[in-house]
Amino acid sequence: MSKIKTTENKTKDTERIAERLRKLRFENSLTQEKVAEMLGVTQQTYSKYEKEGNLDGKAIIKLCEFYGVSADYLLGIEQSKTIVEEKKMSYDISEHDIDIIAKVINIIEEKNKNTKK
Repeated sequence: MSKIKTTENKTKDTERIAERLRKLRFENSLTQEKVAEMLGVTQQTYSKYEKEGNLDGKAIIKLCEFYGVSADYLLGIEQSKTIVEEKKMSYDISEHDIDIIAKVINIIEEKNKNTKK
């Protein structure tokens, strides 16, 4: 037997989406203007997203890609932000790593100079 969404359930869903949008924006220290610009909408339209949680499919996709979260997370179906954590971890480079990369680049550049002579 399928569960029919009541108006009350739909309201809770949109409130949950609006809450997630605000939370993601605050966690990333962004203004509504910046997020609206990224989405290609006005700040007023984005403000409605954060108040009402009513998003179209394109906005959902753009926001998920922008924040690195799944649609399930954004829509409140899933609690975990696993995708965001994995994405952040993949860019975690130490100063030691940067020094090694710089040394390798210098070696390659020197070899290129010597081969051109």
